[in-house]
Amino acid sequence: MKRNFERVLVFVFLFLMGTGAAFGQLIFPDGSEQSSAGVVLTQTVVVSPVGTDAQNGTALLAALAGITDNAAGIPYLIKLEPGLYDLGTSVLTMKEYVDIEGSGQGITHIRSTTSGTGTIVGADFTELRSLSVWHGGGGTDANALYASGLTFFTLIHVQLLGSGGSANNSGALLSGSTLKAQHCTFTGTGGTDASGLRLTNTSTAVLKDCKMMAGSASSTSYGAAVGDSYLTARQCEFYGNTSSVIFLGSGVGYALVAGSQIAEEPRFWITDIGATVAYAVVHCFDQSFNAILDDSAP
Repeated sequence: MKRNFERVLVFVFLFLMGTGAAFGQLIFPDGSEQSSAGVVLTQTVVVSPVGTDAQNGTALLAALAGITDNAAGIPYLIKLEPGLYDLGTSVLTMKEYVDIEGSGQGITHIRSTTSGTGTIVGADFTELRSLSVWHGGGGTDANALYASGLTFFTLIHVQLLGSGGSANNSGALLSGSTLKAQHCTFTGTGGTDASGLRLTNTSTAVLKDCKMMAGSASSTSYGAAVGDSYLTARQCEFYGNTSSVIFLGSGVGYALVAGSQIAEEPRFWITDIGATVAYAVVHCFDQSFNAILDDSAP
């Protein structure tokens, strides 16, 4: 009986503590109280919509510029609240050890019309996640994301769209970089040549549950364009009006694709017969979900 009574007292005490907290009051074990308790973030910078889309973009660039001591032992996170962050003709160049996280692909958007290499330029040892990035033209090429010489760069739950450039439009362009991506969509449309994902200069991309899509273009349209580079994809989708996956260049490269949808014919197109390239297809299917026979070359 006494033990049950003690249990009841403990329950009432915990209930009263919860009730106090619910009304903005914290009751500590020693009986002291605090009516408010602010959260102090030391390595997380929250960026909120502050006005127009352009003003939001300026606030984002200022938040990144304000981080100056980032290092392996001092990583940072820039957290974006829902909204549209318009960079205008500026480029968001990421910094090492500074991740950027949105509040969801459908409600957090970064866009630009820069004539530079991309709306966002990646950096080593960083992750971009939970947002959408759009390059709306403004120059010859339109890449939502550009990465050069990176050894460790990650994308999770990101939508990338490149459009409006007069020549080459792509969701992402990699040059001599290594990328890991999950649950992402890469789209390029318009211009002379369009590609969802473009790999160049011995880049490596390891993808899972991603879509590579290219819309109409005046010349060529590829889901993924692999130029002397290496592509590994699992549970992915490839769509391109000219070819699903194309090997560009005369060097080496490969594409290993498993459990994926490879829509258009030709599914793999090697532009230079002298190139040392290879591909392997395992347990894949076409746009009508008909099984594609396992294949490899050479």
